[in-house]
Amino acid sequence: MDDALRNDSGRFVPQPIANAILALIERLQPAGRKHGENGLCHCDLHPGNVIMTADGPRIIDWSMTMRGPAALDLTFGHIMLNEIARTASTIPSGRAPSMRRCRRSTRVLAGFSPAALMAAMEPWLPIVRCFVLVLVRRVRCASA
Repeated sequence: MDDALRNDSGRFVPQPIANAILALIERLQPAGRKHGENGLCHCDLHPGNVIMTADGPRIIDWSMTMRGPAALDLTFGHIMLNEIARTASTIPSGRAPSMRRCRRSTRVLAGFSPAALMAAMEPWLPIVRCFVLVLVRRVRCASA
């Protein structure tokens, strides 16, 4: 995200917004971070990227993987399930109950109360929204 915004020159994201997002990223990175403090984040976790095997569920499509805290991955999942899936015309309206179950399961498996989950995700929400905006615009420009 940092590289994308620094090299964007206002093409996909207005420069004042890019500068604000970069400042948020800087504040969220702990000083003197040691290797391994951040885990591996899928960054595109939604029901379509989980398959059932004989050995249980497996997560697929790791193409957007990056290092970060668990709150970053939870924020990506939240955005995917609550903002993108709700507005995507390709999601059948009958899938809404399964999306609600998926959101609840994510929260429960992460061990958060609804309030604690939102508090952990709050600082990451503008960063992930901006990342998704840049990604969607780049894909649209590349396919045009």
